[in-house]
Amino acid sequence: MSSLAQELFSGSVDVVGDLHGDFEALQQILNLLGYLPDGSHPKGRRLVFVGDLTDRGPDSIAVVRWVRDLITKDLAQCVLGNHDLNILLNKPKADNGWFFELGDDSIRKEITDFFLELPLILMRDDLRVVHACWQPEMVSMASDATNVIDFFQLHRFNIDIGIAKRSDLKTWQKEMRHQNLNPVKVLTSGLEVRSESPVILKGKASSLERYPWWTDYEDETVCCFGHYGLSRSKSRNESRAICIDFGNSKRWTHAAASDEFCLAAYRFPEHQIQFATGDIVTLDLGEPKTRNRGA
Repeated sequence: MSSLAQELFSGSVDVVGDLHGDFEALQQILNLLGYLPDGSHPKGRRLVFVGDLTDRGPDSIAVVRWVRDLITKDLAQCVLGNHDLNILLNKPKADNGWFFELGDDSIRKEITDFFLELPLILMRDDLRVVHACWQPEMVSMASDATNVIDFFQLHRFNIDIGIAKRSDLKTWQKEMRHQNLNPVKVLTSGLEVRSESPVILKGKASSLERYPWWTDYEDETVCCFGHYGLSRSKSRNESRAICIDFGNSKRWTHAAASDEFCLAAYRFPEHQIQFATGDIVTLDLGEPKTRNRGA
C-alpha cells in the first residue's frame, strides 16, 4: 500500500472544495473550469479534490464513482475527508445514513475500498493539499503510515493509555486529547481548543471549538484545504493557507440558497478562485512571513 502522504501532480491544477454528494454542482464548476465531459482538460490541467465527497447532497454515489474513475485515468487526485473517514470507520452519523441504509453490500464495499486507497496529504514543493489542517508533526507521521484505519486505531489506543494514567482529566480534556493527538483526526478535522462558552453542534453542547490554524500558517508553500465551510464574506485570503470550502453543503442542510455558500475551485498557479456562480476572484497572497520550514 502507498504512503498516506503522497506526491501531488506537477503542472497546473484545480483544487475543488468539499462536494458532499453534489454531483450537479461538480459538473457545473468543471464546465466553468473548461474541463471536457470525460474529465480531461484541453490545456492539460488536472483536478485535485480536498475530500468530503459524500453526505448531505443528493448523490454521494455518483460523486464517488466519478472521482474514482478520474483517479484511475490519472486525471485527478483526492485526499480523505472526515466524512469519508467516518464511513471507513463504520461510524453512523447524522449525515451518512444513506450509506448504512444501502441495500447493496457490494456498493458499500466499492465505496470503502476506494476511500481506503486515498491519502491524507498531497504535496509538492510549491503546493500542499489536506482536508482540514496542515500540522508538520502529523504530516511527518502520516508519511510513515500506509493504512489509515490501522493508523487511526493505533493512535487512539495510545491516547487511551495516556488518559487512563490521568485521573485528574476532565471530560473536555480527554476529548481534546483524542482530537489533537491523533494525526488522522488532526489532518481530517483539524485542531480544537476549549471554548469560552458551550458550542452547540448538531444539537449537542460541546466545550471545544475549532481552532483557525491558518492564521498561524507562515510557510512559503501554499496550502489548500477544505472542511470549514466558510462563507464568501467571511473567508480569509491574506494567508498562504487557503480554504476552498465555501459551504456548498449548507445549501442542502440549511436551505441556504444564498451565493454566500457554493462550490468553488482554487486554480494554481494562477491563484484564482472560480465559484460555481461564475464569479472569479484573484488572490493576492503577498509575501510569506518566513521561509519554508518544510513538512
